[in-house]
Amino acid sequence: MVRAAVCSRGGLKSMPLIIFKRLKPFLKKRNFNADEKFVFHQDSAPAHTAQKTLQFSNGRKVTYIKPSQWMPFSPDAAMCDFWL
Repeated sequence: MVRAAVCSRGGLKSMPLIIFKRLKPFLKKRNFNADEKFVFHQDSAPAHTAQKTLQFSNGRKVTYIKPSQWMPFSPDAAMCDFWL
């Protein structure tokens, strides 16, 4: 299991910047490719359901849990992205 997060300290405010500055280098550094079996799991945050995010995942044949299958904002289904 790999966990990745983008926090406000990074200064990124738009999804295209997050994709190009964080997600692409993250995947490249770990040598993920279409032959590997992994599932990209997100929560229902607006940035995760953005069309650009979903297009990025679809364009790279990344297996991910689709928004219609997510349990919305459920701490049981996704790791918390805030301090408890």
